[in-house]
Order: sequence, then structure tokens, then C-alpha cells
Amino acid sequence: MPTPHSHKKPFLCARHKTLAQQNPARCRALVKRLHSEGRQALHTAQYRKAIPYLGAAFESAEILLQQETVAHSDIDRYLKLSLELIYACRKSDYPIHTPELVELVKRQLEPHYSLRHTQKLLTPLLDVAFTPMAAVDEWVQTMLALDERQQHPLH
Repeated sequence: MPTPHSHKKPFLCARHKTLAQQNPARCRALVKRLHSEGRQALHTAQYRKAIPYLGAAFESAEILLQQETVAHSDIDRYLKLSLELIYACRKSDYPIHTPELVELVKRQLEPHYSLRHTQKLLTPLLDVAFTPMAAVDEWVQTMLALDERQQHPLH
């Protein structure tokens, strides 16, 4: 399947893709580690640096959604990754086929949710993908900050 970024080369190498498919627990750990690295780059406005981490985490999370049993947390992380990946690409003018990526996310969600619920879940992603950056920048930064606080409480 072609990848949604312009150079058609996947973010996740074949070796790691095979490992992820063979061991969902290790795949989940990989997704968390890569997502964390990508998030750190986003927090410091290093959008280009964030892209390979977020892209590899996104593709790994996609593998988790294709397993027999799928955790709600895997779907939630997949949605966050798709949003953050598109955001980082747009902020850094990285060439990505946004409509293809959105369609890919939609297809991955459809087996798990009704069409109506899928459309509702896609609303923030569609905003980040197609609304002018000035209109989404502040709320994406707020979302990232709130997520960071939830992961690292003050006490």
C-alpha cells in the first residue's frame, strides 16, 4: 500500500514492521517510545525532527489496529498520532498527501466504530488537516500541553 507522504517510502522500516506484527506488546512499547520522542520535538517547535518519530509511531499504531483484539487506548493513540503527524507536516511544510492520510485513518477506524462515530472522531483531524494553521495552532498547542500535564502530573 502506498504511504501518504510524498516520497512513498514508509516511516517504519521492514524489519521493525515485521517485529511489530509479530509482537503486539513490543509494538505498543515502540509506539509509546516513538510518540514520546515526537512529542518532545513538537513541544520545542522542532516540527521536522518530530516527523520521523510520529510517522513511525503512526505506522506502528496502524499495525496494532489490525490485530484481532484492539484496545481503545490503541485507537486513541492512533488518532492522536495522525493529528500530530499532519500538524507537524503542515508546520514544517513537509510534503504529505493529507487527503490520503485522512482516508487511511478513516478506513482504519471503520471496523471499530459506526460511520457516524467515525466521522465524529475524525473532526479534529479534519480541522488540523484542512483549516488554516492560524485557526488551529492555538488549540493544538493547548491540546499538547494538556496531554503533557496528564502524563506528568505535578504530584
